[in-house]
Amino acid sequence: MWTKEETIAWAKDQIGETDGGKYCQIAFGYRSIADWCADFDSAIKVKGQLDCPYFPNRLAFDKRDLGAIGSRWVEPYDIEAGDFISFDFDGGGQYGGDHVGYVVQKVARGDYWTVEGNCSKRVQLKHRTVANSKTYHSDGSLMGIGIIGGIRPKYAGGKTIVQKLAVDGVFGKLTISELQRHLQKRGYYQGYLVDGDWGYYSKREMQRYLRFKGYYTTAWLLDGWFGTASVKALQSYLRALGYYGSGYLIDGDWGKFTTMALQTALNAGRF
Repeated sequence: MWTKEETIAWAKDQIGETDGGKYCQIAFGYRSIADWCADFDSAIKVKGQLDCPYFPNRLAFDKRDLGAIGSRWVEPYDIEAGDFISFDFDGGGQYGGDHVGYVVQKVARGDYWTVEGNCSKRVQLKHRTVANSKTYHSDGSLMGIGIIGGIRPKYAGGKTIVQKLAVDGVFGKLTISELQRHLQKRGYYQGYLVDGDWGYYSKREMQRYLRFKGYYTTAWLLDGWFGTASVKALQSYLRALGYYGSGYLIDGDWGKFTTMALQTALNAGRF
């Protein structure tokens, strides 16, 4: 049985996949590409050997399936990362499951990032919220209620295992993901996916955080570029924390020693 972290990682690795038949093969032993969103969720269950009711199944679930789902049913606002999620888009309400996915990150209550199969015939990363998930007919009448609910599997380990970063000076996905998680805990990088990508929003939110700490001055732009001025602010903050020693220059050059200081600060929970 996989841990929640291993399962989420595998689901994310499937983003962009167009061969829906492989998920049916994993889950049921034969290939089919018909309505394969539930095949994708079923493959997650089988691949991870998860303790989960209902799946493997080729149909989207809803409240008609409570007998099979039992205590693992989760209401729309209580869904967490690692839960399977079901949607109604054509007006069946709580008894109209039309599509399913897998939650890879909870942004806030009722606000989720999901990985879903058979979205435009591929696996896609989607941002779903309860508040904005209703659909309507052209006359303004309610068509569907969006998120119906979820199913919560059991994973290996029972609880999240916190692993320390290797202090190796490599600014890779693991370090970036940990930095993104830290920023979210501090109220920054809200609504964005923890994906290990050092892109525009990660850089801009880092700038905002360093400005809040007083090291990125208000005269500098929040431009999401993270150039020399931003790196100097980071190095100055790390020095103030005691992780970037006086033997290293505050020169705006983000090299190995800057990353090692950052990794050490993140491991200590002090960044």
